[in-house]
Amino acid sequence: MHIHHAFIGLGSNLNHPVQQIKQACIALHHMPKSKLIQCSEWYQNPALLPEANPQPQPDYVNAVAYVHTRLSAWELLAVVQEIEQIQGRQRNYRWGPRTIDLDILLYDQQIIASPELTIPHPGISQRLFVLQPLCALNAEIHIPGLGKAQHVLQKLLHKNPAHSNMRAYAKSIRCGE
Repeated sequence: MHIHHAFIGLGSNLNHPVQQIKQACIALHHMPKSKLIQCSEWYQNPALLPEANPQPQPDYVNAVAYVHTRLSAWELLAVVQEIEQIQGRQRNYRWGPRTIDLDILLYDQQIIASPELTIPHPGISQRLFVLQPLCALNAEIHIPGLGKAQHVLQKLLHKNPAHSNMRAYAKSIRCGE
């Protein structure tokens, strides 16, 4: 069975976000048919606020995990959604606060467009809190349809220099510790 390379975005801004990220990393470490290879540093950043309901939210803690897996993309999606459910994720409204959010960012070099799953993640090129930790893991990784991650990050920062204020958070803490 083929080993797939996947990058998973992690985010939390409710119920002790650092603990939520730690718990999710432990769960990723124990996924079936998978191995957690590395996790980026964690970053703190303001929440994205939807135009329809711009209520203030606590800051997020975000990271990116790199895994090797024998799961299909859809099996991996089911596992990360189960982790979210176990950690109390509620999907009340888009861009709302959450205990944990796990997004499959990349799965090999595949492009997947289905109602359940879109890879690469559709917001990857607009989200510093995804690109910065992704580049910390592998700046040379190619994002299908966009190019090298480091170039996508540079383009985002050039387009909006205000994004550069995201700060590393809990640098000494790594996933799985």
